[in-house]
Amino acid sequence: MSFDDARVLLMDAYRRFRAQEKYGGNLVQTLLQIEVSVLSRASDQELQQRLAMAREWF
Repeated sequence: MSFDDARVLLMDAYRRFRAQEKYGGNLVQTLLQIEVSVLSRASDQELQQRLAMAREWF
């Protein structure tokens, strides 16, 4: 996975989680850390599927 691919996945995660900022604290940061953990365990096929969906938004 290239840097640009990883950036797109994290930007997509932020887009999905930013609505949670209204609850205060560092909730968005925590959700992003969880997403990074999930992505690090994902298979290449799953990452490519997520990447294809994320690129539809960007």
